Amino acid sequence: MSLKRPTTTAVKRAVKQIKNNPKYNANMGALDKLFVLFPENNKIEEVYLKVVALNELYSTNIYNPYKIATNIVKLDIDKDLKSNTLKIVVKIAKSHSLKTSGGTKWNFYSFATKYCSWHVAGFYPIYDSYVSAALNSYRKSHKFHEFKNVDLKDY
Repeated sequence: MSLKRPTTTAVKRAVKQIKNNPKYNANMGALDKLFVLFPENNKIEEVYLKVVALNELYSTNIYNPYKIATNIVKLDIDKDLKSNTLKIVVKIAKSHSLKTSGGTKWNFYSFATKYCSWHVAGFYPIYDSYVSAALNSYRKSHKFHEFKNVDLKDY
């Protein structure tokens, strides 16, 4: 499938379409309120609510949100978020004890990018399968950048 080269007009049209979607508006409105109401990450109840909401609304496949929430509290991330520290994404994604059935440690990279982005949207871009698919499609169609898929998970 060949994609058209994006233009400012096309991007604005796509953003408008998304913003006119009632489900999108409800999801984003709920998360906006939640992250404004609980901007810090030092109380388990507040972090747990944010983790559960993000997991549900973004389908991030966190199978033990409580464990991720307790890990975020333990990481004491507020100073890192305020100073736009990139390493916090990797810490959230990997510094937990959750493992796959095969014994490999889970990398919750997509979740971590979204969690940080909801705290500092202008600095932390999100990553997920949609972003990966779009970048790969544009790379093939327009050769706009040379990268390997693994590079997309190097924050």
